[in-house]
Amino acid sequence: MNTWLTYRAEDFLMFSEPVYWQMIQTHNAVFWPLHILTMLAGLGILIVLGNPMRFARFRPGLLIAVPLAACWALVGVGFLGHSYASINWAAERLVPLFLLQSALILLAGARFGGGTPNGISAVLGFGLLAYALVGHPLLAPLAGRPVSAAEVFGLAPDPTVIGTLGLLMIARSSLNRRTALLSLALVIPILWCGVSWITLDTMDAWESWAPAVAALIAVIGWSLPERSASEGAATATRSGRGAEKPVGR
Repeated sequence: MNTWLTYRAEDFLMFSEPVYWQMIQTHNAVFWPLHILTMLAGLGILIVLGNPMRFARFRPGLLIAVPLAACWALVGVGFLGHSYASINWAAERLVPLFLLQSALILLAGARFGGGTPNGISAVLGFGLLAYALVGHPLLAPLAGRPVSAAEVFGLAPDPTVIGTLGLLMIARSSLNRRTALLSLALVIPILWCGVSWITLDTMDAWESWAPAVAALIAVIGWSLPERSASEGAATATRSGRGAEKPVGR
């Protein structure tokens, strides 16, 4: 027992920081040019979430859930099962969790795009989703790594998870309630943020703040009180009045 107490987290790490980033660069090369499709999928999700009523005839929930679920499956099988497993044998054990999350997203699809997002949760959610699409890939060049080693939404787990946290917060704000299915869909992304934070922090990678802050923002946003029914009705009334056109004489 005394011997086990002397171990630290880095003693269990099976790779170094350069090996980890090289793995991501190799992963990007193998799956190029899927980056274009996953980024377009993320941008499309952002657009639909911003104005779901405009896409009402196309079932916005499906427009959001299907590409996002596909991204989770791709990250699970492609990144964890193929690339990450080449340097970390434990990565394969996480593939079923990502596939489960893909299924949960499909099941929760009807809750996406169900109304107009509003409130602080929506603002935080859009911020996380925008960061996942644009900000997170920039961490690579900021850290002095080549752009080819950037973590991209839909292909790497961190930006995909962070973007999903944002989407769930937006869905919660548009529904003005925390449903059991949406709350369940939040669990795996939060757990991955913890895994990623521990891994990056153990490697002394300064990027470890990203999943930690994202998880904290998601928990805070999810914990915010919901609007009261009268408040929501007042908002709807004001929106309706603003939409009325003056009657000409």
